[in-house]
Amino acid sequence: MKTLRILLIAVGLVSLVIVIPTLAGEAKTPFPIPRLKTGVMGGVEIPSDQELAAMNSGQYVLHARGGKLTKVPVEKHRVPHGGLNLVMASNGTFFFRNDNAMVKSTDGGRTWTSHPHDRKFKDGQLQILKDGTLIAVYIPTVKGEKYWTKPADVWASSDEGRNWRKIAQIDRPTKFDGREYEWWYPTYDLYRLPDDTLLWGVNLRNTVNTSPPYKKVLVIYRSEDGGKTWQGPRPFVDWCSEGSMTCTASGKLLAAVRYNRLLLPSDPPDLCDGRTRGATPFLPFMANTPYKHVFLSESYDDGRTWTNFRQLTTALGQHVGSPVALPDGRVVLLHTTSYGPGPRDGRAMISYDEGQTWEDEAYYMLITDGVQSAYSRSLLLKDGTILTVASDGRNDSLMAIRWKPVKK
Repeated sequence: MKTLRILLIAVGLVSLVIVIPTLAGEAKTPFPIPRLKTGVMGGVEIPSDQELAAMNSGQYVLHARGGKLTKVPVEKHRVPHGGLNLVMASNGTFFFRNDNAMVKSTDGGRTWTSHPHDRKFKDGQLQILKDGTLIAVYIPTVKGEKYWTKPADVWASSDEGRNWRKIAQIDRPTKFDGREYEWWYPTYDLYRLPDDTLLWGVNLRNTVNTSPPYKKVLVIYRSEDGGKTWQGPRPFVDWCSEGSMTCTASGKLLAAVRYNRLLLPSDPPDLCDGRTRGATPFLPFMANTPYKHVFLSESYDDGRTWTNFRQLTTALGQHVGSPVALPDGRVVLLHTTSYGPGPRDGRAMISYDEGQTWEDEAYYMLITDGVQSAYSRSLLLKDGTILTVASDGRNDSLMAIRWKPVKK
C-alpha cells in the first residue's frame, strides 16, 4: 500500500509538471487570435487611393474574393449632414436626427427631406417603435464639464420628431459589479427587438484618466414598455464602447463592439509588438494599446445574457462594426479601417452562418478624406437591399449606399 501511495504521488507530480506549462502558455494570450487575417482579404492587394477615389465617385463598390477584384453595381445618394443613428419605421421610412432637423427618406434612401424639431436635446441614441413613436435616450451635459455625470433622459415623439416630451429618467449607477464608477458615456446604439423591447448600451468608467485602476464596462438597460421604465444595468462586455447589434434568422442577437483598452499588467510583454494582432506598425500614441478591434458577442435570450465573446478583425484600428442580418443566415458587417493597411476606408465582411465563421472576402465601400473615420450604419430593406449610411469625411453630407452582397 505504501508503495502504491508513493507511485500515485509520483504520477501526480509528473502530471503537474506537464500541466503547469500548458496552462501558463494558454494564459499568455488574452484571446485566441483569429485564423482569418482581416488586414488584406480576398487574395487581392488593397486598392490604391486612386482606385478607391474613383469608386467613391462611381455607382459601384469593389469586391475582393478568390484573387479577383470586381465592381459590384450599387446606388449612391447624398444625404444632408447628420448623425449616423439611422432607424427604420415599420412602413420602411428611414429617420435620423441632426442638431437642427429630423431627416427622413420614404423611398429606401434615394431621396431625403428634413423638417425642424424643437431641439429639447442636442443629441441622443435614436430608435422607433412599431407604432411610429420615436424614442431617444440622451445624457445632458453640463457647461464646462468634460465628462457625462448626469442621469439619462428618455424622450418620445409622436410626430416624426417635430416635438419631444420627456417620458423617463435613468439614474447613473455609481457602483457596478463591486467597482465604483464616476461617469458614463453614451456610445452604443439603442436597439429595438421585434416585440418593441428596447436595449440601451452605455459605458461606465471609473476614473477620468487612463492609468490603473482605470476600467470601462459596457452595460445594458432594458425597457419593455416603450421606454417608460428601465431595468438595469445588466452585464454586457468589458473594455468595449461603440457598436450595434442585429437579430439573425434564428432569432439570436449578434452584437458587434469596439474592444479597446490599454496594456494590462497581466498581458504578455510582446502583445503590442505589431505581430500578435496582425496589425501594421503602431502609431506612437497607440504604443500601449494592444486592442482596437471589432469583437463579437451573442445572446439567445433577447439580450439578458451574452456569450461567446470573440475577436473578429485583426488589424489595429479595424473597429466600430455595424452588422446587419439577412433572412438566409448571412450577416454583413461594416467596419472602419483607421490605421491601415491601405488607405483609411470603410469595408464590409460577410458570414454565411450567422456570424460564427467569416469568409475571406471584403467589400470596399468608401474611402474617407484621410482625417475622418469611415463610420457607418446599415439596415435591411424588405426586398433584401441593404441601406448603408456612411461618413466619407465631408462636413456637409453623408453617403447613402443601396446595395446587395454577391452570393457565393
